[in-house]
Amino acid sequence: MKIALAQIDTTVGAFAENAAAIVRQSREAARAGAQLVLFPELTLCGYPPKDLLALREFVQRQLAALEQLAADPVFGRVPALVGFAEPHRGEGAGLFNACALLRDGKIAAVARKSLLPTYDVFDEARYFDPSPEVTVVEIAGVRVGLSICEDLWNDKLFWQKPRYARDPAEELARQGAQVLVNLSASPYALGKTQVRRDMVAAAARRHGMPIALCNLVGGNDSLVFDGHSLAVSTDGETLVEAPGFEERLIFADLSPKPLAAAGPRSTPPLGRQKPEPSCRNDPAVATKPDLGALAVVSAYELDLSDAGCAELAAALTLGIRDYARKTGFRTAVLGLSGGVDSALTAVLAARALGPTNVTAIAMPSRYTASMSNEDAALLAERLGILFHTITIEPIFQSYLAALEPIFRGRKPDVTEENLQARIRGALLMAYSNKTGALLLSTGNKSELATGFSTLYGDMAGGLAP
Repeated sequence: MKIALAQIDTTVGAFAENAAAIVRQSREAARAGAQLVLFPELTLCGYPPKDLLALREFVQRQLAALEQLAADPVFGRVPALVGFAEPHRGEGAGLFNACALLRDGKIAAVARKSLLPTYDVFDEARYFDPSPEVTVVEIAGVRVGLSICEDLWNDKLFWQKPRYARDPAEELARQGAQVLVNLSASPYALGKTQVRRDMVAAAARRHGMPIALCNLVGGNDSLVFDGHSLAVSTDGETLVEAPGFEERLIFADLSPKPLAAAGPRSTPPLGRQKPEPSCRNDPAVATKPDLGALAVVSAYELDLSDAGCAELAAALTLGIRDYARKTGFRTAVLGLSGGVDSALTAVLAARALGPTNVTAIAMPSRYTASMSNEDAALLAERLGILFHTITIEPIFQSYLAALEPIFRGRKPDVTEENLQARIRGALLMAYSNKTGALLLSTGNKSELATGFSTLYGDMAGGLAP
């Protein structure tokens, strides 16, 4: 069975643009002879839609776009699995996180997500209801088990302590699935890509069936999705994997599991309880000998090698580029002090937007070392970004003079230090307002975690890479 994995970059709420991308990729897949096109989770509305799902108009416009999309002639040549938010009239949130099988001008089938994550950046139980059942459909004579992202992340033999009582992949295997596919929107974290590979490989070996996972790529607000869509064989070997941090259409020839071998190879009785989250979800080596060797990892081991740092830089670059593109910014501005944080932000911004679209402003005071000024100017020159210098000393003195009557008798302290940061923030925001450039904050995560930053000062900015 030839499956196309369409690793695309969707925009939340851009129904027409997302639908156009789906059609383009499907046409290319049809020309290549694919028998199925697999797209990422919530393809049509974009991920994560968050509280937009509470707007009736948002959901209805998405459904109208889905109906129009399903009628496209391309799906008469190749069926596609497209993610969308499906309303229902039952109790609960009133929506399912679902995928539609588009075939022959109509929505031929719908599958719904069973496991809803509510940890880390996820809060899906706020918006969706879990499906009590799984769905197997026949495509090109093959029984295909449909799953959505988290549905594949609860293998009882891979994780030391699963989060949920149910294992949808196991249920699909018991219902005779020969191939398992997964529509995914799995955000990037350093070290997570390898865990995903290991998990998919373990599930394929356990259930004796090939698995294709199509992951979202791109940045949406504070989340970055790395892609790395992949397909593995029944023995867990990677057949194909898309590169990270870029759109790509890849193809995999899968050998379906024989129908006579339906069901998992060796599993405990299937639990029927509703999902109950636990407090941990740590990867661990499998204990069953037929699963093969799995690497022992912790969630997630940091790879600070050159390759790991390059991957992290690629993620941050994509995040900046997509945030700017999807919010309508073409240029960016930042304060360049000569220090490490602002230097790294400048490098990433130049990569993301192009050097001529980035402006750096140095704002020295009496306390700024001459080396810092020189380093800032040299970096800007080497990057090819625009560079300006504004001394803040006269502004600082005017502030002190204005405050002197009400500060009289009080010794200088952190107030005066923070005042300089706030002056810089005001100047940068003025440039942003005047030119329409996106102000990039140059703080780091350690400062954010400890609160070591200046409110209305170095925290100013629309995005903190």
